[in-house]
Amino acid sequence: MQITTLTTLSKQIEKFTLKGDKKFLTRDQRVVGFFSDVSKAKSCLIEQSENLFEYYYEYAVIEVLEEGLYPNVISSEWFIYDQKIEKYIPCKEPEDFKNTINISIG
Repeated sequence: MQITTLTTLSKQIEKFTLKGDKKFLTRDQRVVGFFSDVSKAKSCLIEQSENLFEYYYEYAVIEVLEEGLYPNVISSEWFIYDQKIEKYIPCKEPEDFKNTINISIG
């Protein structure tokens, strides 16, 4: 069995360590949906782009995962929000997510 997730991610934001002595860049993220197949996830992302963007979530990723604990990612597709057309469009994986797997659950 496979599950498809839809996760939104913010622009890079600067945060501080718990001690407050060091800064680092990160992204806020949240899983906004689970689907039985990729086409349903893509359709939802495109149809609900304005609601999902919320002027905060610059990126979205659709991941197809295997069933199980800490599941393997079978495939992933990245999208960026285009403010001119007010829709998410396909894009390359952000540089800060290279070598990162299982963003939605992992």
